[in-house]
This record gives sequence, structure tokens and C-alpha cells, in this order.
Amino acid sequence: METLVITPENKEQASKIKAFLTQIGVKPGKLTEEEKEDIGLLRAMKEGEKDKRNVSLTTFFKNLKN
Repeated sequence: METLVITPENKEQASKIKAFLTQIGVKPGKLTEEEKEDIGLLRAMKEGEKDKRNVSLTTFFKNLKN
């Protein structure tokens, strides 16, 4: 199974995407705030591993927001 993360720009887009997914038989899900933070932390950790240096606090928080 493949997992996709889609970030709509507004509630209207979110509603249309959910309706489409439901129509084609795909159950849409929503990430919790904790799951979003976990993804941001993982991104920061991977970036740090890639270039073998510490990740700045600014980069860490930026990734948490995305």
C-alpha cells in the first residue's frame, strides 16, 4: 500500500478532495498534530544525517510547520 499526504490550501479544497476519495472508494484520513510533529522531527533528523552536521533550531521548527 502506498501512502500519500496531501495538504489542501483551504477548507473547500479539503472538502472536494475528501469527496473525490470517498467516491472512488478510498478512505481519507487526517494526521493529528502529534503525527505532524513526528514527521517534522523525522525530516530534520534525516537532513542532519545527510550532511553530517547539526540541524539548526530554525530548520527544525520550519519542518514542524510543514
